[in-house]
Amino acid sequence: MSRLSDYLTFITIVDTQSITEAANQLHRSVSAVSKQLSKLESDLSVHLINRSTQSLSVTEIGEMFYLKCKDILAAVELAEQSVKDERSTPSGKITLSFPEVLLRSPFMDLLKAFTQQYPSITFDLRVSNHYDDIIDDQIDFAFRMGKLSDSRLTAISLTSTTPIFCASPDYILNNGSPSSFEELVENHRLILPTYLNLSEQVRRFFSHSDKLPFSLENAHTSNSEAVLYESVISGLGISIMLNISISEDLKEGKLVKLFPDNTFPELSLSLLYKNSHYLPEKLRVFKQFMSENINPYFNTGL
Repeated sequence: MSRLSDYLTFITIVDTQSITEAANQLHRSVSAVSKQLSKLESDLSVHLINRSTQSLSVTEIGEMFYLKCKDILAAVELAEQSVKDERSTPSGKITLSFPEVLLRSPFMDLLKAFTQQYPSITFDLRVSNHYDDIIDDQIDFAFRMGKLSDSRLTAISLTSTTPIFCASPDYILNNGSPSSFEELVENHRLILPTYLNLSEQVRRFFSHSDKLPFSLENAHTSNSEAVLYESVISGLGISIMLNISISEDLKEGKLVKLFPDNTFPELSLSLLYKNSHYLPEKLRVFKQFMSENINPYFNTGL
């Protein structure tokens, strides 16, 4: 048998912690699997697994060899997939994770344009305002905003968005428009998202303090972009929202931008994916499409 078969057998034994179960998964006899393991150990002149009639355990050198075998088989699988990709149209399912705020942006129009160009690719769409673990949750791509750091991931900046203070015309009519940030905090009701890091964004407007000049206890809060939007539209208070999500409302006069001469720092919208020497064709074309097409869709002019 080939070395790759030996490695697969060894990996399966370690994963299942049982020669019998490994034999079942590999559709082979227990004696054949046991003999293959023994031959592999003999060829390497090492003891990979301690075996008894009751249990088995992986040796220290076996643990190291197990990880290297997994890397080898993964590389072979990627090589085979790359050959298949060269001969076929990109197809399959892509799992995406993105924050709720993108539902109030041209994001879905962008995905529609992609599927029109690549009709054989489908999506598993997961909405999350928190940082999902891309690797553990088997997510292909995650769209995230702000500063990001994870050595296991690659992040490419796609575009940027700006947080702005806004209110409904009814709120302004009934409560007036704040002339300063201090007046905003002292005399107006804030509606704040709990999923957006406010500290970095707000502190630049209150340079005399290293702390936020208000408490979340004195503000309405929500972990939902939809709730935040409806609260502002109804006149419940003044909020911080992203320009990509309310650009049409501002143009149509449904919302009013406050402090037009002052702006928050821009937030980068990035595409995150697992570090890899090779991306399957369906992922490669998606990354390329997003990089080349997102700006025309997200250019709000605000």
